[in-house]
Amino acid sequence: KSFMLFNSAIIGNITNSAIPFIISSFYSIENLGIYNIADRIKNISIQILNPLSNSIFPKMSRNYYYDKEKANIKFLNFLLIFSLIGFFIFLILNINLDLIISYFLKEKVDGINLIVRILTISFLSNIIYESFVNQYLIINNLFKEINKIKLLVLFTTILIGIPLIYYKGILGAALTNLTYEITGLLFAINSFIKTKNK
Repeated sequence: KSFMLFNSAIIGNITNSAIPFIISSFYSIENLGIYNIADRIKNISIQILNPLSNSIFPKMSRNYYYDKEKANIKFLNFLLIFSLIGFFIFLILNINLDLIISYFLKEKVDGINLIVRILTISFLSNIIYESFVNQYLIINNLFKEINKIKLLVLFTTILIGIPLIYYKGILGAALTNLTYEITGLLFAINSFIKTKNK
């Protein structure tokens, strides 16, 4: 069981590396650098919420140990609060987008605002997806489901990423990122619906 969880982490790392690898295969290092800056802004936003997510994990584990039905309600309440906080961060990011981008980039780059905006939507999908994985699937030992989701996300990244990045460049990379985050979220929600009463 532990190996399956370890395996899913490896698949996740390959997925995270896939977009930079595809960009570097088709375009210059400069394009890769611009995408990495936009992706870093997204990841910083995710890190803001990590302490809250990590601190709630033991409590959710305890809840699921005693009563799954009640724990499901508490999980959905947590998900709602967590999503609202994420949406608040999303608004702050988009309102102050020029200021945030200027902190990371000294020169103006055409199209960077649109790329970061797409990745902020991806950020919202990611935090909800990770909540399903960390606060429900892992706690309930659904490691096979996690592996299936991670593999589907990886295949989505490769199948959609290659043509999108080839034709659209780093804009295509941002759209690929958004697509695989939404794909992961949809499959995680599906796994929750299938197993919530088991």
